[in-house]
Amino acid sequence: LLLLAFLSCSAAALRHGIGSASQELSTDTTYYCCCKPKKCEDGAVGSDKNTLAVYTPDENRCCKFKKKRCGALFAFSAYKESKGKEYCETSQVTRYTPAAVNAPQR
Repeated sequence: LLLLAFLSCSAAALRHGIGSASQELSTDTTYYCCCKPKKCEDGAVGSDKNTLAVYTPDENRCCKFKKKRCGALFAFSAYKESKGKEYCETSQVTRYTPAAVNAPQR
């Protein structure tokens, strides 16, 4: 009986995205920010069919919002790594500094 209660609570947590990076893109669906260690293909979009995938060159990582949890057993996708929603919203370039900022002062 205890095992049954645990399994039903775990299933409910998974349905609601508890413990994972997720984003509400519409009122009815939870989307997860999932990434793969490769460059994005041209025109790659998330499960909502509208949001473009985001590439972070510093980490060679392509991320997009998916309906299924990242790396889910029956989610046949290369996007297996869960990241925070910021990876699916904007490129996370952190090491680039424009040359003008690094120029020596005279």
